[in-house]
Amino acid sequence: MSSAQDDRILDSPSAQRNKDPILSILKAQVVPLLRDGDASSTQKTSLTVLEVAAGCGVHTLHFARGLVTAATSADEDGEGNKVEACTWYPTDPSATSRESIDARVAAALAADDDDDEESSLPPTVTIRPAQSLTLDADGIIEGRNIDGGTSSLPNPT
Repeated sequence: MSSAQDDRILDSPSAQRNKDPILSILKAQVVPLLRDGDASSTQKTSLTVLEVAAGCGVHTLHFARGLVTAATSADEDGEGNKVEACTWYPTDPSATSRESIDARVAAALAADDDDDEESSLPPTVTIRPAQSLTLDADGIIEGRNIDGGTSSLPNPT
């Protein structure tokens, strides 16, 4: 991130600890399934991701950056994951978390301007502004009436 830390950027020690193992699984197990069902294909993949409960945004940046960055380098197996572009839609019901996500992305974009490769985003990665999304067993809660239409849930903050 940039040298001046934005006070809106939250951190999560558990997200920091598990981001690399989760990214490894995404690259090894999920991305190959996206290539028209042919895991041996060398075709490039363009991803559109809806991230539910993105929290403070640690995974948002790490996964979007890591999936595309690896497309130009080799994974442990020497194949590379062949993701050439990614559009990421982070969501979280907490306004504080959404502010953190957006501030984290803004810091990464500022790093792009500073030529800070480690903190910047690849040019083929787009991270959209974080949105409120709350789910239950019946789907999306926002805007839905509950109790037979007699009451409705407010947007979470």
